[in-house]
Amino acid sequence: RGKKWINFQGCSLGFSLCLKFNRSLREYSVLSHIVGLSIIEACGILGNKSLKIKWPNDIMQDEKKVCGTLIENLLNNDKSFYSMIGFGFNISIPSKLIHLVDGCPGNLNIDDRNIHMIAGTTASVLLENIELFEKYGFTDIKSKWNANMYAKGKNAILKNNSSRISGKLNGINDNGELEIITEEETIKLSDINYTMRISS
Repeated sequence: RGKKWINFQGCSLGFSLCLKFNRSLREYSVLSHIVGLSIIEACGILGNKSLKIKWPNDIMQDEKKVCGTLIENLLNNDKSFYSMIGFGFNISIPSKLIHLVDGCPGNLNIDDRNIHMIAGTTASVLLENIELFEKYGFTDIKSKWNANMYAKGKNAILKNNSSRISGKLNGINDNGELEIITEEETIKLSDINYTMRISS
């Protein structure tokens, strides 16, 4: 999608998980939400409980992006698919280099002793959340996602190449769509190709 990914050796952490799902891809339209929530919960286990999820899949610490994800899916058949889930964490990128990263980047605030546990803990929490989703559905995941949502209840401007939406961020609904309350209506957004800016 034209986005730039940068990895600084020794200063950032990037890894990928390849998972096979024995369900249709349509049933996993909320996979990105499960991944984002799993990052929040994994970092909480490792001592950082201040992270928030910015629609659709950025992980924010205060007003800085400290982690991003990229998901690519490959259909196996109508009832199964493979998903390659990429994670990129900013760990200790020096100030003279961090401006090269897209967005408003920052470094993840986590104890040096726990850095080596990020990948394993994130994978473990993700697999647990996938199992919970398959057993009980999306309701609990949705509630946790909304509780950890960046700028929930605030006014925002969302733009893509052809449209602009202004309104209050209401969280995600049962289908994983972002709801924006405007003066005229509640808009349900599933397109992840929008950029978001918080407005006053």
